[in-house]
Amino acid sequence: AAGTAAAGAAGAGGTAVVTTGLVVGAVAALAGAAVVVALVVAPSAEPAPAAPAAAASDSEHGAPSRDDDAGASPDPVVEAPQADPIVDLPLEPVESEPVPAPPVDDSPAVEPVPAPGPPSNPGPAPTPTPTPTPTPDPDPPTDTFAAPPSIASIDTADSLVMPIFSGTAEAGASVTVSGAGVSATTSADASGAWSVELTGLPAGPSTVEAWQVDPAGNTSQRTSATVDLLAPSLSIHAAGPLFHLRMEGRPRAAVEVLLDGRHVYRTTLNGGGSNADLAWGEIRGLLQIRYVADGRVGPTSDARFPG
Repeated sequence: AAGTAAAGAAGAGGTAVVTTGLVVGAVAALAGAAVVVALVVAPSAEPAPAAPAAAASDSEHGAPSRDDDAGASPDPVVEAPQADPIVDLPLEPVESEPVPAPPVDDSPAVEPVPAPGPPSNPGPAPTPTPTPTPTPDPDPPTDTFAAPPSIASIDTADSLVMPIFSGTAEAGASVTVSGAGVSATTSADASGAWSVELTGLPAGPSTVEAWQVDPAGNTSQRTSATVDLLAPSLSIHAAGPLFHLRMEGRPRAAVEVLLDGRHVYRTTLNGGGSNADLAWGEIRGLLQIRYVADGRVGPTSDARFPG
């Protein structure tokens, strides 16, 4: 009975060992697979040892320990199946396109302008300024006045001949000089200067007036002046069939003799201012004499032949 029990125990122990070996092998295989999976998932992790897992399996199934089975024959060693070698697969680098760097903005940074807040003390709305109406250009002033001309000088060759008046007026104005029933008209030049000779004045003093009509048609008031002219004296005396002509005047002055307004001859008074000539008695008509100077003549003195 003891042998049978021992043999049964041994058989049971062998079965247990075999069973334990199979369990250990299965656990080892599962552990190997777990290690492979762990290496594939995390290549850097080390594989967990299989021995502690087998020991834990033995203890979980209630297998007798080695100390209790010291007298028994050693269990056959069952080698755990070898796990497939771990092959390190080279990881190919993934090439990616270079991302261009954003352009550098050299412009100065613009600070945002804060929105204006409401006025602290808003006043009344400003009154719009009316647009000024343009003032049209004024019309040019109308020329309605002409000043009297000036008389700057009167040339009579020391009262012997007809006067030449000179003066100023408006440029382009018409200037008239008049006196003793005679008149003369001239025009002022661009500078306003004018000059005119007034002929036909009698011997003695005469009042002369001058006025102008400007280019606008305005007539000025008159400017007056006095002219005093001289004329030699003439007398005729009968002496038989002849006539004595006596002339008196300015010493050494030139005298012109006219008959009925026509030139007869010229003579010069002596130092005493007189001259005597003889004329044929057959001469009849109006005899006249006058001074001559600078190509101009003065007023005349008249005398008629007797008879």
